[in-house]
Amino acid sequence: MLSWLQVFGAGRFADSASYQRWARRTLVAWAALLDVVVLLDAPDSVLVHRIRSRAKPHGIKHESDQEIAAFAERFRAAFASVISAVTDINGTKQLTVPAELERPDALAARVLRGVAALLT
Repeated sequence: MLSWLQVFGAGRFADSASYQRWARRTLVAWAALLDVVVLLDAPDSVLVHRIRSRAKPHGIKHESDQEIAAFAERFRAAFASVISAVTDINGTKQLTVPAELERPDALAARVLRGVAALLT
């Protein structure tokens, strides 16, 4: 959610002192609860396909490949910022897992193996 707020709140409220204080308290609270943050990331071509093929509406569904890639990059930057802030607080680990076009159970198995390796 903090990443989403960075992407859509930039210029509106994300730079305000009260938001920054709230975000810091939120990061500290989450860092105290988390051992690992898992980031699933897919190549832009996969994201473009997923956005365009979904049945429900999406704000960029009919935009160009380049515009969808730019949208994805804004989120990647926001995720990197938030995850870095959490891991800097107490050493919470990060696991990044490439998410191609594979079955959900296969992806889940890769995530579980990765988390187990980080925590042993």
